[in-house]
Amino acid sequence: MGYMGFGMQNWIFKQKPRRPFSKDRKPSGDTINNTEWGDLHIGGIASHNIELAEQEKIEFMQRIANRRKKEKIFTAIFLFFIISLLLILMFKKPFQKIISSGQNLVEEQKQLDQDIHEQFLLSMNYGIYYFENDEFELAIKEFSQALEFYPDNLDATVGLAKSYLQDCLLNRQNCKNAEASIIKLIEKYPENSEYLSYSISLESSKGER
Repeated sequence: MGYMGFGMQNWIFKQKPRRPFSKDRKPSGDTINNTEWGDLHIGGIASHNIELAEQEKIEFMQRIANRRKKEKIFTAIFLFFIISLLLILMFKKPFQKIISSGQNLVEEQKQLDQDIHEQFLLSMNYGIYYFENDEFELAIKEFSQALEFYPDNLDATVGLAKSYLQDCLLNRQNCKNAEASIIKLIEKYPENSEYLSYSISLESSKGER
């Protein structure tokens, strides 16, 4: 084999250079043909198509930007959920107190409504009792109190008007109140013959005075 000096064997020194990316050796004196590089692809991008490479680069960067936006949105949603959960846990007891207070108010209102209804019925019963026993002043007081509980109650309104009327017919008292009460009833219920009879009785009593 022989040596060329520096310990290098002669066959190694005479070895022909190989083409890039190839295991084959080139004959001595050959050069690399640059035209063969036109179809070379690196990373999936053709080196000869610069515009296409730039477009693919732009699209890739756009996908990265969109992915980052989505990650930010998901992160914000996750943080909002965590903060909301912490706030709920922190203010759980105050919320329970508010709900409990609301329930107590509802129960108190129900009890108040029940008490008012019971007082109304009591006043009505006393008013009827006094009316039937010709104690018209007391009957007027009870029916008036019943109307304070339920101002639009028809039974209490009629009871008061009848008490005024009877007190006017028998005792010559509260005649003006009787007239005003009967007029209101007739205006509200013009087709009711009973209320018209109250007015006729009151007019007849005026002629007897």
